[in-house]
Amino acid sequence: MITIYGVPISVHVRKAVVTAIAKGIDYEIEPVLPINPPPNWAALSPTRQIPAMRDGDFTLSESTAVCLYLERKQKEPSILPIADRDYARALFFDGYAGWMARSLIQGLVFQKIISPVMLKGTTDQSVVDQLLGEA
Repeated sequence: MITIYGVPISVHVRKAVVTAIAKGIDYEIEPVLPINPPPNWAALSPTRQIPAMRDGDFTLSESTAVCLYLERKQKEPSILPIADRDYARALFFDGYAGWMARSLIQGLVFQKIISPVMLKGTTDQSVVDQLLGEA
């Protein structure tokens, strides 16, 4: 069974989970918040971001790498198009979605959900305004 490390509130973790479900691969989620990681987190995720994955003695991090590993591990059903241009376009949208998540969504989620709800902190509206102004 594959272990996916992270929390499903993360779009990147959900991407790995949805891929496992679509491919019929058994998995379990071990909750990890990057702001409070387990002691071995740097070994599982050198970038210290979620998700990371363990399959036996093999570990891997970064959501696209995890999904492509799952794609190769279980060939059918394929999660990617076969035609060259469609395949390339799918990879572009994957990269674009990752850029959007890192550039905009991650900051907004932290300011509007993680800080006030989970950490009992405050929302820095100037950060929110700056992120929305750059979008």
